[in-house]
Amino acid sequence: MVAIPARALSASLSEIVVAHIADMDKTCKDVGGMPAPSMAFVGGQSEARPANLVERGVLAGSAVEFWALDEGRYQCDGAASAFSGTGGAQVYVFVRLNDGRVKQVLMRGAYGMKLKRIGSSSELSLRVAGGLCGQAGNPTHADAIACERPLIWDKATQKMDFGPLGKARPL
Repeated sequence: MVAIPARALSASLSEIVVAHIADMDKTCKDVGGMPAPSMAFVGGQSEARPANLVERGVLAGSAVEFWALDEGRYQCDGAASAFSGTGGAQVYVFVRLNDGRVKQVLMRGAYGMKLKRIGSSSELSLRVAGGLCGQAGNPTHADAIACERPLIWDKATQKMDFGPLGKARPL
């Protein structure tokens, strides 16, 4: 049985996303844990709200439907570090292509994701640090400069990656 938080069910998850969560549940159980609803929170102190394991939206400027899954929001009771640790967690992005298929277009380590609603579309960004924020050298976790990098969709190549470094927002 897939442990999908009730709030994620309303997001009309695609089959590939449900399969990914089922694999996470299996891994959690295989390492002695028990899948549980996400208890992570996003937002500042005055605006904190429960974080969805999966965020769904339409990418701004492209009309491309997407699902973003942040493994750092997954709760595996008894094996808390099964999917995340001091180096962050994997974030996966799946998009619906013009032919209706849903395809994974991004897998990137990050310290979380952020979804900003802009009318009927959304901007998706990842929280990263160090070289991904333009910092030179090989900084330790303690010395790494953190930033938020927006993701962009390239319709021609059907790939997703970070937008220009100049669009990064310091954290």
